[in-house]
Order: sequence, then C-alpha cells, then structure tokens
Amino acid sequence: LTESGLSITEWNPVTGTLPPLSPQDWQREFDLYRQSPQGIKVNASLTMEEFKFIYFWEWFHRLWGRLIGLIYAVPMIFLWRYIPRPTRPDFIGILLLGFLQACMGWY
Repeated sequence: LTESGLSITEWNPVTGTLPPLSPQDWQREFDLYRQSPQGIKVNASLTMEEFKFIYFWEWFHRLWGRLIGLIYAVPMIFLWRYIPRPTRPDFIGILLLGFLQACMGWY
C-alpha cells in the first residue's frame, strides 16, 4: 500500500500493540528503519513525518490482525463445549492458519 517495506523493524507481539508515544521513541524507531535495507536503499531521503505515515499503516495492519485473531479465538474458547465434536478440528485449523499467516508476515 505504501511501498515502504517493513517500517516496524522489530516484532513485539505484546508490546507492539502501542505505537511510539514519545519523540524519543519515534526517533528510535526511525533510526532502526534507516538502518534497514529498505531504509538504506529505497527510502534514504524519508522524513520523520513520512516515516510516521508509513509506520501508522503497518501498525494499523498488525493491530487489525491481532484483533481479528482475538475476535475469533476468545468466543471459540468460551463456546468450545457447544461446538459439535466433528467440526472442532476445522475451528482449530482456521485458528492455526491465521497464526501461520501472522508468522509468514513476520518472516
């Protein structure tokens, strides 16, 4: 979408739910991105404001994926006993596919 590569250079499944909150945090993320191959070869002239734009879209995408996973997994856990036994592997399979998709995105 933004042709920016990975603007978030570290994968933090739990703490990564919040974007940088202070100017120091933003500068740290920006410095990490500028050291990445994408930051060096493609976006060497990127400004902080442009970085914040591409960072937002990647952060939003990751947050959206986490929410979809939670929206699927939490009701499944609570309603597990009501799911017919023959279809339980299908529910687990869908959850695993979502997890594998997240792993591939990270990789």
